[in-house]
Amino acid sequence: MTGSIALACAQRGGRSYLERIRYDGLWRVSRPQRDGDDVRVVAAHLGPGIIGGDRYASDVRVAAGARLVVTGQMATPVYARDGESSTDARWDVAPGGSLVVRGEPLMLDARARHDVHTTIDVAGDGCAIVTDIVTVAPGALARFRTAARIDGRLVARDACDLRAGAGAITTLLVVCASAERRAAFAALLEPIVAAAADVRGGVGATDGAVIVRATSARVWPAQRLVAACVGALRVREAAAVAA
Repeated sequence: MTGSIALACAQRGGRSYLERIRYDGLWRVSRPQRDGDDVRVVAAHLGPGIIGGDRYASDVRVAAGARLVVTGQMATPVYARDGESSTDARWDVAPGGSLVVRGEPLMLDARARHDVHTTIDVAGDGCAIVTDIVTVAPGALARFRTAARIDGRLVARDACDLRAGAGAITTLLVVCASAERRAAFAALLEPIVAAAADVRGGVGATDGAVIVRATSARVWPAQRLVAACVGALRVREAAAVAA
């Protein structure tokens, strides 16, 4: 099976709105809802899960000054079958735009093979926050390939192959051009990660991105960590917008 999502978020008169919503196959997107200064949508998979050979794609674009939050509805199981499955995501943020992508866990069944390709392009003073959580059963393999750019300049590249025994792996990536904002983000996230129960993780940075990587024996501590980190980041950004 295949499925795709395409969203375009714009801004008019200080209010963000979705000027384009398109989906097909087994993927769906909820009606947009107001969430403070942001627009929020929920992406959902209609089937029992992703099956070997399935291909899914997302293309989300946030215009200048617009603010969008994309969340998942529930954890997505990935089942083994002939061939590998894949998800490809492209997140584009224009100057002054804000994008938060808080996905639900991807849970690979035994012997499943799944590739995740993510491209994040941020322009000017835009900001993107993207999270992933994955668990891998015995014999399964998840391959993550992520590239983040600011004004076309590569600021982060992540290549991670995950096999059974790693527990739940959490990645949070914040892409932002301002060194001052990145320092504030890192200072905000470090105590949250350090205090998280049943999680081992750390916070790193590049010249353009802040990265959280954490492991836990079970998926629930990973979800709590993501919720705490994303919530704190959004509160800080909302306060900055209000100021």
